[in-house]
Amino acid sequence: MTFLPADLDQLSSDPASSNFAKHWTPEQVIEAFKPSHSAVQEVQAWLVDSGIASERITHSDNQAWLRSTRRQKRWKTTEH
Repeated sequence: MTFLPADLDQLSSDPASSNFAKHWTPEQVIEAFKPSHSAVQEVQAWLVDSGIASERITHSDNQAWLRSTRRQKRWKTTEH
C-alpha cells in the first residue's frame, strides 16, 4: 500500500473516507511511508562510495533510516 500526497485525505481522519476511524497498525504505517527500494539502494551506494563499508550500514526497524557505525566520526556529528 503506497499513498500519493493527494490520497492522504482518504486516511482515517477524514469523516467522508471509508477508512474513517480505522487506525493503522505500525506495520501499515511503515509500509505506506517507507522509502522506495531504489531510493534505499541509491543512498547505500552513496554511503559505500563515501568510504563506509557496506557491512557497517544497517536499516532501521521502521525502514525510514539507514545507519552507519562510522557516521558520527566521519561527519563529526552527534545523534540526539
